[in-house]
Amino acid sequence: MTFTSLSGDSSKVIIADSTAHMLLTATVGIDSASDIILSKLSITRSNFSRPFVGLVRIIGPQHDIKILNCKISGQPSSYTWMSSGIWIDRNVPDSDLVFNNNLIVNCENGIINLNNYGPFSKRVTIIGNIIKSPYSSSISMAIALCNQDSAIISNNQISGPFNYAMYLFTMKGQISITLNNINIKGWQGMYIYNARPSLNQPSIIANNLIQGQMQEAFNMVNCSNQKIVFNTCRFAVYFPHNEFDPAFVNVNFSPSDTTTLKTFFGNEIKNNLISINRTANLNSGPYYYYAGFYNYMNIYSKYKLYSIDYNDYYYADQDSFFSDYDVYQTKSFAAWQNMSGFDAHSFFFNPRFISSTSPI
Repeated sequence: MTFTSLSGDSSKVIIADSTAHMLLTATVGIDSASDIILSKLSITRSNFSRPFVGLVRIIGPQHDIKILNCKISGQPSSYTWMSSGIWIDRNVPDSDLVFNNNLIVNCENGIINLNNYGPFSKRVTIIGNIIKSPYSSSISMAIALCNQDSAIISNNQISGPFNYAMYLFTMKGQISITLNNINIKGWQGMYIYNARPSLNQPSIIANNLIQGQMQEAFNMVNCSNQKIVFNTCRFAVYFPHNEFDPAFVNVNFSPSDTTTLKTFFGNEIKNNLISINRTANLNSGPYYYYAGFYNYMNIYSKYKLYSIDYNDYYYADQDSFFSDYDVYQTKSFAAWQNMSGFDAHSFFFNPRFISSTSPI
């Protein structure tokens, strides 16, 4: 079943909701349905009267749902906690969800599926969307997927004070994250937890531009077979919360025993351009004393669970350094190479962007 604007102009077909009714959790709800297409529509909501509201809310078992070329707009002046452009709410399997070429604005979150305990969802495609918002909270996310088996996230533009541009939690299939333009003021560009694809299906995180003000460009926890390659990361240190351990790549492995640690494999960080600028303290409080204190590589090098090479690093401020988090830190790139055994073919060089402050 297809719902579309026959004229091809989304502004001529508007589905709007201005009610303050507490029971309404969506402007458009898709409940236990499949083979649905929403195309070239304007979907708006001017009153977020309760938390956990999705302008488009997908509930229950479903497959083959496509939302294409739609304008999805939330309340322009305020928000309710966990308001989302597209909200996938499920505790049963779904598959083949496609969200392409949409404009999602004025919501705390963009496209999210936060069911941490349900079965794995198969095959989601998120391509060509523009997601932007003036709102921020401790968990605001542009794209969030949980319990996902295979996903393609490509050519999206994400901007605003999102705490996470992408939040990926418990992923088991091949994930492809490519050609995205991320410009946020928040915590992390990409947070990837427990992503462990099979040996012959590595996840690819490539050719993304990550810039703005944030604590970490990437944070990987308990991951295997992740290929982080050919990304440009250009950002200023920023502390949205009481934290003081910013990093380009924060690679954590929580098991303390070496047997469990050896089950992680195949992570690569190669051919990336990483440039950091120090910023003044943007917040007040005792923890923010460390603004500019920077762990370039927050990693457990002694287990050699990944390969790091062919990168270009640059920082100019006196508080930046390379670190393996719990053992060693140095301001010298040469010392980092000798100590870690990584980055044998990498170099430390100023990429000389045209502007040190304006977005690329």
